[in-house]
Amino acid sequence: ADEELAREDELAVAAEEVEAPDEGGYAAAEAVPASASGGGGGAAPEPEPAELTPDQDRKRRMFVGGLAWGTTIDTMRRYFESFGEVVDCSIQYHGATGKSRGFGFLTMARYSDAMRVRTQQHHLEGRALQISDAAPPKQAPVSKRVYLGGLPPDVTEEDITSVLVTKLGNIESLQVMRFPDTGKGRGFAFVTFTDEEVAKRAVQSPRGSLEVKGCPLIITPAQPKSMGPKPGPQPPG
Repeated sequence: ADEELAREDELAVAAEEVEAPDEGGYAAAEAVPASASGGGGGAAPEPEPAELTPDQDRKRRMFVGGLAWGTTIDTMRRYFESFGEVVDCSIQYHGATGKSRGFGFLTMARYSDAMRVRTQQHHLEGRALQISDAAPPKQAPVSKRVYLGGLPPDVTEEDITSVLVTKLGNIESLQVMRFPDTGKGRGFAFVTFTDEEVAKRAVQSPRGSLEVKGCPLIITPAQPKSMGPKPGPQPPG
């Protein structure tokens, strides 16, 4: 009987050691959500909207700062999966050294789960995390002005306008580049459309799908004048 009581005491002590958290408030092998460590409270989860607005959709992606240098993507993902499905999880590293830069990005599948993440405090591997909006990816500015190449020397403004208006949309201005001495076309022109979407369709059209006087057009975004080729040396007068 004494041996059985001693055995029960040993099992009870072992169970307490397994369940007891370390000094950081969570097991060393895995961090726990802030709600379990007293950071976020017990607020009811926000219901998922039937259809997300653009702003709500952007809020699913978040900046995560304050990461420990040794935190891995797997550790970070496991932590946030306790709040819901994780679509994407990344950590930024220095290109030269390969060491963590101490921050990353997180995208949740559901807006309501993302809001739970945003409204709670987080600790991971001994570090307090900072959650904030992720800056939207930079997009190239949309221009209504495009470059037209592949034009025949005898092209007229009417030739170009009739094709572009019929196939794409209205144009705002057209500048055919010509040789000043002969007046013949130099083979290219610049067109400004009335709408950015029309210019975008023009640039995305397959090469050769549009022709002027039997010559397939080359259409690309027009570069600013400062990026164009610099004039060569002028011949002596």
